[in-house]
Amino acid sequence: MIARLTLLNRRLIVEASATDAKTLFRELGLMAEIFEADATCGACHSQEIRPSVRIIDGFEYYALHCTICGAELSFGQRKDGSGLYPKRKTDDGAPLPDGGWRRYQQRAIDAPPSPAGRRN
Repeated sequence: MIARLTLLNRRLIVEASATDAKTLFRELGLMAEIFEADATCGACHSQEIRPSVRIIDGFEYYALHCTICGAELSFGQRKDGSGLYPKRKTDDGAPLPDGGWRRYQQRAIDAPPSPAGRRN
């Protein structure tokens, strides 16, 4: 059996196939958990969000990315490899602001030290 599900504000159609209804339901549920984690950006509330995958040092990082303000909702990977989940809490369990959406700011790596910090 095959099922199609429309997600991400009707911009994405996913398809799942399975031999029984229970497995099909699980597959559709996993896809909805990822792609419908949020319908809008938690930082600027734009609907212009898209899935994003980056590979850094051999590790894959999954997120929903806002094309308007640049914020991202990061996803963690389940230990058993069965899927992804939206990261909405800190490591100690406290809720993240904006529902987990973050705007990353690049740090100046090679910025010269401030004159006040120099000693002669």
